Amino acid sequence: MAEFGQLEAAVRRSKQPLVINPDYAEAHNNLGIDLKELSQLEEKIQRYEQALSIKPDYAEAKWNLSLAQLVTGSFKARWLNYESRWQKKDFEPERRYPQPFWNGSSLVGKILFLHSEQGSSDIIQFIRYVKVLSTKTTKIKVANPLAALA
Repeated sequence: MAEFGQLEAAVRRSKQPLVINPDYAEAHNNLGIDLKELSQLEEKIQRYEQALSIKPDYAEAKWNLSLAQLVTGSFKARWLNYESRWQKKDFEPERRYPQPFWNGSSLVGKILFLHSEQGSSDIIQFIRYVKVLSTKTTKIKVANPLAALA
């Protein structure tokens, strides 16, 4: 219970800057983070959305919103917002490949190169799509450590 009391105090502290400046995007984002710890999903999402209405290019708020959308099952919106990770200040993927990112265009006659980005659970989650994407007209190349799972 002490930890819960500390979280409630954190939420109260996060609300204080908004009393002075309700258009403070970073404060809305921080409040959303604190609300996450209290499992207040709807209000958390509202805070991230408020931050983005004030500052539409705010990558951290978009990222946090994407994680909340995953919990609600809003997968299409989640994946769109998840792309904001590339603009986050602290995101450093281990991408050392010259190939361009796939832009969603047709894969007919092309090679799709797959590699891990963040961790083994994501690898396990998405490796199942290799067979779905692989056709007679599309080749799939998988970088290690994914190759062992294909």
